[in-house]
Amino acid sequence: SKSLRAIDLNAHDAVKYVGGMLAWMHQAVATEQEFLEAIFGEVPTRHSSPRPKGPNGGKSQQVAEKEEGDAHHVEGSKSATQLGALSVPELLARCLQGLGRPLRVRIVQTLESRAGLEVLYAMSDLLAFYEATFHRIVPIENAVHSTVRGCLIECKRLFASSLHKQAELLTQSHVSYPLDLKASHVTRECAAQIQ
Repeated sequence: SKSLRAIDLNAHDAVKYVGGMLAWMHQAVATEQEFLEAIFGEVPTRHSSPRPKGPNGGKSQQVAEKEEGDAHHVEGSKSATQLGALSVPELLARCLQGLGRPLRVRIVQTLESRAGLEVLYAMSDLLAFYEATFHRIVPIENAVHSTVRGCLIECKRLFASSLHKQAELLTQSHVSYPLDLKASHVTRECAAQIQ
């Protein structure tokens, strides 16, 4: 499709390329979530529904006893997912199963081909943002979230490794300072870049 070709045009810029893929993935996940909510209705999830505090979770004694009796009955026969009562996040997680591997392959290829510290730092920031975003959309474990989390861990590892290598190179090569103790040429160049 046209949008995928547009994303591939940015393959030379690692941050834009991965950012474009993750933005497209975010749009696809949000669209799928809206579609599922339109079909099945907005069902509160059993993973994220807040309960009031108290001995019965803020419920009357009769309601709490009835729910407890129903829970024992369901435990003995089938689980809630076997009964067909999947929530929208669970359905969405199932829909996203096939997206994890292709996304991981592209992100890891991009991470391994771009070894610059600035790029790895920007990528780790980008991946951390989308990791939190995907977790907020689908609060249960799913392929997209676990892929982004795994790529974030790999990016941080590559960043630390590159930073360590650069620090070793700097400690091995000593810069000679002028006798009058003026700033060295390298220091002046760095100061000019900052301005």
